[in-house]
Amino acid sequence: MSKQASTLQKALPIVAAAYGRKLGVSVAIGNDDNSAYTDGKTIVVPNISSDYPKEVIWGYLAHEASHVRFTDFTVHRQPGVHASLTNIIEDARIEREMVIAYPGVAKELDAIWHYLKQAGYVQDVSDEMPAVGILQMYCLYYLRCRYLKQTMLKDALNKADKAMTQAFAKGARIRLKGLLGQVADITSTREAAALAKAIMDMLEQEANNPSNPDDSDSDSDDSSQDDTTENGSDDAGQSGDSTSADDGDEADDGSDTQGSNDSTSADDGDKADDGSDTQGSDAAGESGDTPSDDTDTDDTASGNAGGGDGDEDSDADDGSQGDSDDTDADQDSATGDGADDPNGDARQNSSTSRQGDVDADTAKQNARSVLTATADDNIKDPMSALRADMNRDQDFDNPNPVTIPDSSTIAMNGDALLVKQHGDGLGHALKAHVQATSHKLQNRLAGLVEATQRQPVRPARRGKRINTKHLARMSVGDTRIFSAKDSVKKPNAAVHILVDMSGSMFVANADMPSVAARSIDASDIENAMGEADSSEKLGIKMPFQIARNACMALTQALLRIKGVNVGATAFASRDEITPMLRHGETLNHKTLPRFAVRPEGSTALAEALWYSGVELSKTSEERKVMIVLTDGEPNDHWACQGAIRELSKSVEFVGIGILNDAITGLIDNATVVNDLADLEATLMDVARAAILK
Repeated sequence: MSKQASTLQKALPIVAAAYGRKLGVSVAIGNDDNSAYTDGKTIVVPNISSDYPKEVIWGYLAHEASHVRFTDFTVHRQPGVHASLTNIIEDARIEREMVIAYPGVAKELDAIWHYLKQAGYVQDVSDEMPAVGILQMYCLYYLRCRYLKQTMLKDALNKADKAMTQAFAKGARIRLKGLLGQVADITSTREAAALAKAIMDMLEQEANNPSNPDDSDSDSDDSSQDDTTENGSDDAGQSGDSTSADDGDEADDGSDTQGSNDSTSADDGDKADDGSDTQGSDAAGESGDTPSDDTDTDDTASGNAGGGDGDEDSDADDGSQGDSDDTDADQDSATGDGADDPNGDARQNSSTSRQGDVDADTAKQNARSVLTATADDNIKDPMSALRADMNRDQDFDNPNPVTIPDSSTIAMNGDALLVKQHGDGLGHALKAHVQATSHKLQNRLAGLVEATQRQPVRPARRGKRINTKHLARMSVGDTRIFSAKDSVKKPNAAVHILVDMSGSMFVANADMPSVAARSIDASDIENAMGEADSSEKLGIKMPFQIARNACMALTQALLRIKGVNVGATAFASRDEITPMLRHGETLNHKTLPRFAVRPEGSTALAEALWYSGVELSKTSEERKVMIVLTDGEPNDHWACQGAIRELSKSVEFVGIGILNDAITGLIDNATVVNDLADLEATLMDVARAAILK
């Protein structure tokens, strides 16, 4: 791929449009208030600067595309905590669906969280936060670290674990983890909302009638089958929420475990040891949070790309699967959680026990506070922080970005500019009308191309063929006796012709007095749209007819030149773009009617420039050339300048002003056609510039 083509394909609007096509969604660059959002159909990316990390932009597109493709926006979500929990669960579900459909997006999705963490947007959870915030942040980090394998959030999950221990009872934590384990089984937004409702119902039960921790321990095996089956070990052992792993002071057969990383060593003397020696104990050894666990996987390879359904054993699980009160050996001075020993006697440890559960009254109060929280109490969605960050990093040199019309828009509005009557006949009439001009252009261009392809023979000191006429040179020591030809660069260009069909192309401003004087009415203009040339009949020049004829003549001439790939597009308003000839097509009975276009609407040149840039980016030719035919100022001069500035890095521009020189203010290599007699000479210059360099 040439450097020009590579540069073109890296342009943000073009890549965003291509990314949207790949994921099956519409992507817009910028909008009226130039902010990032998704309306359920279109993903809007603000006009951010070129320095913004591209992989983060692609990750944002992938995330929002997941919503567009997999989220049912009609599902009711109760305002407040239920809506927030539903969003957290739904985000995890749809991102996994997207990774399954497009495995390559895992890296981009993970890039979001690497960036948010580095930029300081990943919020640390502490017991000083409101209970609703602790719960929501824990669910967020748990699902992303455990289910999506985004291990860069492992430290954040560990801190959330500690805060959960200080805010909610052990039974509630175990039941919550069991419910979150069901995310792997949900398949719709409705099920995500139902799971969020189940979490709310569980909290209501805990607020009114807290579950017995021992009962919760046994129940956890059933509610967390996802952990047991996927990891191949008992949830009680690995998660740290059940049995003795949650409490440093519980009696545990086999508590003196070999290979334990942390908790066993921290709790020697607290546990009742019956003398048995169990190797490879899950309770302490696997849920330990050692220093190496905190660092060996943080900010490393793509978590989403890890495969599986997110509950497989991994480094992330080692440090995040259990509550943090199971893993911190430095909490010696705190009291135990009051779990019952085998004899039914609750024990309280002082200096040698780790910090235990929150007291029952506080746990109930926190559960009730979550149930009564409002939307204002919800945590800030990290994706909202990313949108705000992107909005702050806008390209203010180009304050008015544009939307590239996507394939769905073209499919719906692609015939908006076509002449409804006489369409088929008009296309053939245009071809016949410019036949003579086209042939002259083609013949002259062919002659120029042939002249550049001539390879004069010259003597050389090496080669494959000896020129016998030069053998005499050897007598004087001149070894240039071989025949050689210099390499010649053949035409290798993709040319896209962009034709303005805005309302101003009806009649030139200079001819407006003549329209009134000659009593030319709407019916005359309507009839002229179905004719190749009405200048003699009406006595005025019609810019749209000149533009159509010029486009047809150029297209015919360039199509006959080997090595030239021609495309043509008519444009007017933002959503009014008509592809007349796509790259790779030829003029035939199917494509000729598309050249029968008529003027209407405004001059959305910036959008048309980006659309044409996308079309050129799909071609394989080395040179990319865009020929713009227009009669006046575009809707947005600044947006056009920005588009031309970016596209000029890889596209050569040629402008033709139709009875107006406004194009010269946008494109340096531009000329003006003021009379039909000038058209042939102008087109020749343009065609030469397009295929010969």
